[in-house]
Amino acid sequence: MIAKRTTLAFGLVLAGLMPVRAEPGSAEEATRLTQLFESYVGANAAGAPPKVAVAAEADGYRVTVNLEQIAAPLAVHGLKVEPAPFSIRIARTPDGLWRLFDATFPTFDATLADSRSRWSFTKPSGESLFDPALGAVTRSTVTIGRIESESQDKDGQSRASYSDYEAVSTAVAAGPDAVTLQGRDRFRDLSQSMRLAWPSELGGGSTIELGVTVASQRSEATIEALKVKPLLGIWRLLVAKGVTPEALTAAKDDLRKAVTESLPVFQRIGGNSQFDGVALQFPSGSASMSKLQFGIDLNGLVKPAGGGMTLQATDLMVKSTVIPTWVEPLIPGMIDIGFNTGGFDFDGAARALIDLVDPATAGDDQDLIPSILAEKIMPDGRFTVTLTPGRLRSSLYEVAWDGGLEVAAERVDGTITVRAIGLDKTIAALGAAKGDKIAAGALVGLYGAQALAAPDTDGALKWVVRFKPDGSILVNDNVVQKPTEEAVPEEKDDDADGDGQDGKAAKP
Repeated sequence: MIAKRTTLAFGLVLAGLMPVRAEPGSAEEATRLTQLFESYVGANAAGAPPKVAVAAEADGYRVTVNLEQIAAPLAVHGLKVEPAPFSIRIARTPDGLWRLFDATFPTFDATLADSRSRWSFTKPSGESLFDPALGAVTRSTVTIGRIESESQDKDGQSRASYSDYEAVSTAVAAGPDAVTLQGRDRFRDLSQSMRLAWPSELGGGSTIELGVTVASQRSEATIEALKVKPLLGIWRLLVAKGVTPEALTAAKDDLRKAVTESLPVFQRIGGNSQFDGVALQFPSGSASMSKLQFGIDLNGLVKPAGGGMTLQATDLMVKSTVIPTWVEPLIPGMIDIGFNTGGFDFDGAARALIDLVDPATAGDDQDLIPSILAEKIMPDGRFTVTLTPGRLRSSLYEVAWDGGLEVAAERVDGTITVRAIGLDKTIAALGAAKGDKIAAGALVGLYGAQALAAPDTDGALKWVVRFKPDGSILVNDNVVQKPTEEAVPEEKDDDADGDGQDGKAAKP
């Protein structure tokens, strides 16, 4: 994943490339390319090694990027990278595109405050194609035989490795200054070990050892209508003007214009990841899953906007010396949950935030910022939550649900339906845990749920939970929470004679 991001980010920097003379490479073009790249990483410090060096070759150019020098200005914040020369060859194709190939990935150390990490890459290879008109890499493939990392800080240390990494991405035009990116990656044999200091608030003086292994992983992602060129423009502007408070104040008009032009940043981002053969080791036991899946979907700074996520776990097993035996059959072996939200105005909130950070339009009362943003992001004063069909299943029970809610500041309106099989077996299992206070408390809740249940098909039980605007909650039409306030009845117009006198003074 690191390799893919590095290649894509470097490819985007090539947005200023224009058609050049046919190969072989020339010293003049190498100078122009160097100046172009420096507009993204900053000019070289006097007497320091170059941040970017471009050398003409027989069939193109070799571009070397010194990450240590690029990160040097951040040393005052505790960040240091050493040594980290990254290089790649570029060559113009007959149709005006640029081919990126023969990249080198260094072993490098990074230090941030008291944290130190090292990354190494074995057998890297790949090739990409950059389109200057789009300002994006239209096709890219990167493979790395093995990636290893280690890190250490005051709280502990970690080692990780994985093999056969592959990342593939494409990009197509999505408007005059935007592209839609699609990518996928995969790896196998992830292994990570961690040794962490026992928290001081819990006594300290010892360590916790954790381990994670994953047989394989694969993921896919799409970013729709990413505003590549405006975003690169912001980057170049910050490099040219500087990022000190004084520099940002002096450049505020240019920055405001550039940030506004970059909206909505992207239209939508969506993706999913699947991990197969997951195993975890911890001091009191272990956990495993045959499959673990995540999904995310999020709008950009648009209106209307929303987002959602999903999580699925298959064949979940947990063994621990601190878990009572009666609990084990209650742990779900299958989990499937998800939700979506809507009704937001991310565009309005983003534009309000631009106003609020601009001294010319920010106003005097900074304490009002949270309420202003809340009003902008929810212009109707409410948002929606939809529970996608979900499920939990163990050896004793199966629970499924779906529904939707409209949420406002002082009210919730909507319905959630829950169906369950195996409630009697679950109650019996809890009843066998005699004397356990947790089990006894759970039994009280399950007996209450059983009393409110309605029969459903196939021997299942069903609960239709209705949340009403007046604050009341009904379960299968049984009131379990009364209204929080008296509903205000609608006024009737009894002005049958049209004199404006319906028992009240007429309004002017």
